Amino acid sequence: MKNSHASAEYFGMQRWLGITRAAGYADMSTKTLRKYILSGEIYGARKGGKWYVDRDSIDAFFLQDKVNVEEILARIRR
Repeated sequence: MKNSHASAEYFGMQRWLGITRAAGYADMSTKTLRKYILSGEIYGARKGGKWYVDRDSIDAFFLQDKVNVEEILARIRR
């Protein structure tokens, strides 16, 4: 599993990130991040037509002990 996302200091310790910044933080494309949000793996919400993503939920996603990467990727590709 890739866990090389940028440090929180770079993002100013902001809890809520726009979709582009969140994707950079998570080191994934915005399309992949939206799939994780829609599947409930990462928490995000739309406000005013824009996506905002909870940085803490990205951290928690990468820190899960029992993440089965192949299973998650299979779900995303469906």
